[in-house]
Amino acid sequence: LREKSLLTPGRFAAMRIRFLLTSLLVATAVLASGCGGGGDQSFSTPTYPFSFDYPSGWTLTRGTSFSYGSGESALRSVSVALKEPYDQVTLTQYKLKKKLPEGENGFQPEVDRIVARLVKQAKGKASRAKVVEFGGAPGFQYEIEYHGGNGATLKNKMTFLFKDQFEYQVGCQSSEENRKELLAGCDQVLETLKFN
Repeated sequence: LREKSLLTPGRFAAMRIRFLLTSLLVATAVLASGCGGGGDQSFSTPTYPFSFDYPSGWTLTRGTSFSYGSGESALRSVSVALKEPYDQVTLTQYKLKKKLPEGENGFQPEVDRIVARLVKQAKGKASRAKVVEFGGAPGFQYEIEYHGGNGATLKNKMTFLFKDQFEYQVGCQSSEENRKELLAGCDQVLETLKFN
């Protein structure tokens, strides 16, 4: 009962649908940086409560907060793109209504419902949830497949992580053409993710 109050269908449904559709497009850019010679790049700044590494040559974009029609907004969003608009990893932070106890995961049936709504709206399909942990934060991961513009078949490895009073969504969207490289970059982001 307590977990249901953390993630209610009304709170997240419209927000998640808009997030998936927004991930099909490029995040609104405020600052862009990237490019580089040799080695990996790191994202770390005192104004974001997380850091991660990503492949050299990818473009970093810090996005503004998004409003998803339900009145809820992302607190922070950052993307690293292999090739826009289809091949990118986006990490977005949301504030929950209540703080979760240390190591407690979100309410899986609610996250399942959110993913089901996203898939229905995008006329796609999704895998069952896989329980995961990255950066010490537990969560759930789904493989979602849907059609993008110009006949492209897109896949999104969507990860929902929960820490303290926050939910972090990591969307790893890829086109068929760049899937292998994008998923390797996605794994790098997730495996090096740290929460400050």
